[in-house]
Formats: sequence, structure tokens, C-alpha cells
Amino acid sequence: MTRSGQVWCGDITLIWTENRWAYLALVMDLFTHKPIDWECLTQIKAAFIQVKIIVKYHGGIRLNKA
Repeated sequence: MTRSGQVWCGDITLIWTENRWAYLALVMDLFTHKPIDWECLTQIKAAFIQVKIIVKYHGGIRLNKA
């Protein structure tokens, strides 16, 4: 890797929220170690699909997400 955007890594982590478990789907740029995009979902299948969508269709880097 010599620059940003060459290699991305996807991860799904199970986290406890205020009253239930949720899946954090995250895609990260391995050169900068910054998140490309993320989503918090309640179903594991939805989390897997979200990671695939981010990697396949994401058009730019979005670092600040509300």
C-alpha cells in the first residue's frame, strides 16, 4: 500500500446498546486507519449486507456520520 483508497477492510462487531445487542458494520481504509463508513444494525444478516454495499458502491470517504 502506498496511498489511501487501495485496500479497505470490513468488520462486524457485536456491541451492547442501552437495552439490546446491535451489530456495528464498519469499513476502514487500511492505509490511513480511518473509517470509510459505518452502520449500526440490529440483525447480523443486515450487517453483512451493509459491509458489502459500502465496499461495492461507496463513492467517496465519509468520516463524520451523525
